[in-house]
Amino acid sequence: MPVIGTIGASRTHHNEERNVKYVKQCLPDLAKTIDAEFGPGTADKTRPLHHTRNVRFLFQVNQLYKDPAQTQPFAVENLLNTLSDFQHHNMAEQDYDLVAIVHAEGWPLILDNAAVERHQTANPFQEDIEDLLRRNIHVFFCLNTARKKNVRTSQVISGVKLVTSGVTAIADFQAEGYRYIQP
Repeated sequence: MPVIGTIGASRTHHNEERNVKYVKQCLPDLAKTIDAEFGPGTADKTRPLHHTRNVRFLFQVNQLYKDPAQTQPFAVENLLNTLSDFQHHNMAEQDYDLVAIVHAEGWPLILDNAAVERHQTANPFQEDIEDLLRRNIHVFFCLNTARKKNVRTSQVISGVKLVTSGVTAIADFQAEGYRYIQP
């Protein structure tokens, strides 16, 4: 047993050396930015992304607010941080596919406040969702939730797609190779 531990430790050390080399050689701007923001040597301790092609993430958005003060939308910041990290790693849009499934208590996030027949509930974060859509993030809304909350498709932000069930859509996307993220 101790031999396996030694081999594993040696392999981990080799991977860490590879991480440092990668950040400094392949992402010198990121290394400089990290060191400038967090202090010298930080880039040496930072693990970069190793999978930068065909990345597929699925975010579950089942709450409206991220914070008790109700000033930040749930999961939107996580999606934007993900995009920012991809940009730091020089990933292009064709390198990734991000999906957000909105259901349960996250439902007001997809409402269009400018709809001809507005829903009685307002969306305090419509601009945030529209920004995600402009950035090519695929947002899907659960029809089960729509039924329970009496939401018509004419009241949904343009560009939001629909799924029959948020929960089964999550499983379906996972079966297609998307990695599940619950913010």
